[in-house]
Amino acid sequence: MIIKEKLKIFFEYFHSLEISWQIYTLLAIYLSICVVSLWIDIRITWMLVIFLMITILFFSFKYKSFLRDITLMANQLSKDVSLSQEYAIYHAPIGVLIYDEANRISWVNPKMQEIMEVEDIIGQSLESIDPKLVPVLNQTSMDEWQEISLSHGYYRILHHAKYHAIYLYDITYDREMQEATDSTIVVMGSLLLDDYDDLLYAMDDEKSAKFESELISDLHHWADQYNIFLKPTDEDRFMLLLTKADLNILEKEKFQSFEMIRKSYEEKNIPLSMALGLAYTQEIKQDMILVSNQARSNLDLALGRGGDQVVVRAIEGKANFYGGNTSHTEKRSDIRVKLFFQALKSSVASADNVVIAGHRFPDTDSIGSALGIYQICQSWKKEARIIINQSELNHDITELLSDNYFKENYDQFFITHDSLNEFLKTKTLFILVDHHRPTLSEAEPYINDHDTVIIDHHRRSEDCLSNSVLTYLEPSASSASELVTEYFEFVEEGNSKVDDMIATALLSGIVVDTNQFSLRTGSRTFQAAAYLKAKGADSVKIQYLLKESLETITARNRLIEKMELLDSGHAITLSDEEAILDNVTAAQTADEMLGIDHVDASFVIYRRKADEVGISARSLGSVNVQTIMEALGGGGHLSNAATQITGKTLAEVKDQLIQVIKEREE
Repeated sequence: MIIKEKLKIFFEYFHSLEISWQIYTLLAIYLSICVVSLWIDIRITWMLVIFLMITILFFSFKYKSFLRDITLMANQLSKDVSLSQEYAIYHAPIGVLIYDEANRISWVNPKMQEIMEVEDIIGQSLESIDPKLVPVLNQTSMDEWQEISLSHGYYRILHHAKYHAIYLYDITYDREMQEATDSTIVVMGSLLLDDYDDLLYAMDDEKSAKFESELISDLHHWADQYNIFLKPTDEDRFMLLLTKADLNILEKEKFQSFEMIRKSYEEKNIPLSMALGLAYTQEIKQDMILVSNQARSNLDLALGRGGDQVVVRAIEGKANFYGGNTSHTEKRSDIRVKLFFQALKSSVASADNVVIAGHRFPDTDSIGSALGIYQICQSWKKEARIIINQSELNHDITELLSDNYFKENYDQFFITHDSLNEFLKTKTLFILVDHHRPTLSEAEPYINDHDTVIIDHHRRSEDCLSNSVLTYLEPSASSASELVTEYFEFVEEGNSKVDDMIATALLSGIVVDTNQFSLRTGSRTFQAAAYLKAKGADSVKIQYLLKESLETITARNRLIEKMELLDSGHAITLSDEEAILDNVTAAQTADEMLGIDHVDASFVIYRRKADEVGISARSLGSVNVQTIMEALGGGGHLSNAATQITGKTLAEVKDQLIQVIKEREE
């Protein structure tokens, strides 16, 4: 009777537990094993059943003491955890501060009291303790600590908005150690006075001697200010040695002192252009040969981006760009064009066949320059194809390729990704036009396995394809179509001529990239346009190609109506969050926005695809939109750039853009 009563009480208590059904599940499995064991050996079954009965009887009589022991263990563990938490809060090297809804301090731990050095801190506002604490309240991410400089040192800070808590960790000693380390890291630099010989040639002997003397004096004065060792290695080249600590000062001021030298000569009507590459390594063992090579590479990058700027890059890190706010001067000459053309001819001649690739979502410049290179290859009797993706073609390109000239022999001009593998051979040459970044290329999956030639007019990006056999980057050109047009002068020496339709495609590329010859044009731009017109380019057909639907014009006007103009002269507009907009409409809108009063730079933020947001950026030259777009993962020209960002809303991208603009104004 006692056993029955005990079992009844036990099962009533057991059924009240949340884990009772899990235990019943285990019991069912156990009984299943017992049943199976009947087929093996009945003695095993009896042993399992007897063990189960003993277990149930044991817990029926002892469950209270068993639960009591578990409760005591849990209470002790809870007490130990509580003591550990209390000790951590009061003795850990992290300051903890809790504030109320009015941003008044309601509690601090001893470490925070020590950091703030204020006796009656409770009840005071965050702003009265230190104004730098107030912006911290805008920090909503708990993913990483940020660094902040307070009146008593440097700290890592974390804000927990939900619990109104601020955590501070003192890193003053770490910063001091980093500064001490920076004073031992050697930075090497390579400085080039671009077009220096041309400047001297334009002066008489007296003026050139005075100019050289003043310039050397100004450079040495600047170097002395920042503890830089400056040594001339040639008439127009200098070597620099400085410490990382001194470089930090220059980067903090964004090389404004260096820029002032150029501006001082600009005021004297002397167009001085200086390119500077600086490099260092964070490794304890500093390999100065590698650093020197990196400095020269950084200088080449500065020159490839148009010169007149500073490039700083550690061997282990990414490049930082300063300056580069002046428009490019035309440095091309017929001799330079001919030398590249001959090198291109040699590369094509040694190839089995040629694949020409523009950038993804091609515009008329990309397609026009590709068609121009295609005809040049044909004139050399070399089989060639242009990679094309039908799903990425906009209205202009679709209209261009619908002409009978292309429709009748479409497969002789173009090839799709699906058919490309059959066309490729061991020595296939890839020619990239109107781009130099692998991530933007239609040929991205193939270019690392084949010889590659680059023909582009965009300023060199940090991720420029590095293993090309031939690279022709001319930032002073209006378009890739302009560059390719200049090659036909030498093709015609072999009694070949540009076809009317290809001349039309090339001219349309120039027209679109210059916004009807209103932006980014030079004397060679008009020479190229005149040449194409003389060879049969149909300007009327171009006007038909560039015709727009009423919906496109309406969409562009809606974007302009929503434009927001910042005090700095930067105009920003956003398309509708759910609407998919093509890049041509976005670019045209950005161009039109430049015609509005007080607008120095324009940015159109739009959704390119369901998971991708694009920014089309334009400027009149006073604002370097390339560096702004590079900070957001893109690139382009000083006055014409773009980027693509995935996984964000239009509003989030706008906030990012404004933050970058503000950082560049500081």
